[in-house]
Amino acid sequence: MSESRMGSAAGLLLPNIRTRRSRLLALLTALSTLGLLATNLYLPSLPGLAADLQVGAADIRLTLTVFLAGLAISQLVVGPLSDRYGRRPVLLAGLALYVATSIACALAASVEMLLLWRVLQAIGACTGVVLVRAVARDLFEGAALTRAMAVIATLMASAPGFSPLVGGLIETVWGWRGNFWFVAAFGTVCLLLTLRWIGETNRTPTASIAVGRVGRTYMSLLANPLFLGPALATGFALAALFAYFSASPQLIIDVLGFTPLGFGLLTAGTVFAVFAGGAAGPRIARRLGATGTLSLGMAMMAAGAAAMALLFQAGEITLAGFLAPQILFLAGLGIVNPVGTATALQPFPQVAGAASAMLGFLQMAGGTLGTLLLTALPGAFPLTLPLTMGILALAGLAALLLCRALAAPAPVAAGS
Repeated sequence: MSESRMGSAAGLLLPNIRTRRSRLLALLTALSTLGLLATNLYLPSLPGLAADLQVGAADIRLTLTVFLAGLAISQLVVGPLSDRYGRRPVLLAGLALYVATSIACALAASVEMLLLWRVLQAIGACTGVVLVRAVARDLFEGAALTRAMAVIATLMASAPGFSPLVGGLIETVWGWRGNFWFVAAFGTVCLLLTLRWIGETNRTPTASIAVGRVGRTYMSLLANPLFLGPALATGFALAALFAYFSASPQLIIDVLGFTPLGFGLLTAGTVFAVFAGGAAGPRIARRLGATGTLSLGMAMMAAGAAAMALLFQAGEITLAGFLAPQILFLAGLGIVNPVGTATALQPFPQVAGAASAMLGFLQMAGGTLGTLLLTALPGAFPLTLPLTMGILALAGLAALLLCRALAAPAPVAAGS
């Protein structure tokens, strides 16, 4: 083939490669939102759900608690399964379970059955959450991995922002069951596209999934500061975020006086702060390094929470007193999440599934911690919300810096 024809062929292939990569990233992003979609879409429906099933608000909040718990614990199993049997079969099985249990949730006639289906729904959702990171780690390395995770994490962060708006509209037309039908339809589309677009990416499957071996893998990850530091940073960041999620309807609707639709619109608007942080994160990392970038993001989150607490304490419980600090907080989160995820997974290609699972466990366990701390912290609402967010952000920063110090090489003695 002549040189000119080879160049022409390459020119034709390159757009196809870019298209396939863009298509893959879009699907991975959609899969990564399965858990967040199932937690945030139905938030505007909680009052109607409680009234329809004739239970109290505390019982309905359990549907969120058990989902987060199931999402956290099941990730420890899904990751090793994908390391042993491959990403594709585990992902397809999880998506099928997600669709089936979403339909069951839509048909639930009691809160007890809804709680059961929510636990099983979380198991299905976690395959998307875990295996998206593992597939990305299989396919990308170095700066390309950081960019891919930045795209996925930034777009994934839009799910908590836009899903309450969509959920509020669905609640208005079809009621709370309509939200679960929407989730089932979304999962079905993801299942069909996964069948078509995602092949097996795990080229080096592990020989076994013996419990002892899996346990040792997890313990080795937790003992490694290179993993634990960025993993804890993202875990505490998401703990602060879920504390905000659990209290934001009460703050925005009950305290600030917004309607449910207004709540959805305001939440959707703040997502652009996460987009900005996610876009800036990889660029900042090239200048400051991973630890410096994560430290900056956690400091921004803590500063935003502190500013909100000071304004609330001074009696400025207003839209401006909430929104300006919250934008700073969310921009910091946008920096932390993709950079922390890529930094935690980068050194562990041979156990990418297990590393992704442990990272996901720490993140969802952090979400549970955030909601529990918000409830347990003494003081009056809404001041307890920014205090909780600030405490968690500072804890993440401290954990990151401590692990960084532990990972640093010991100084060489003079004359040695």
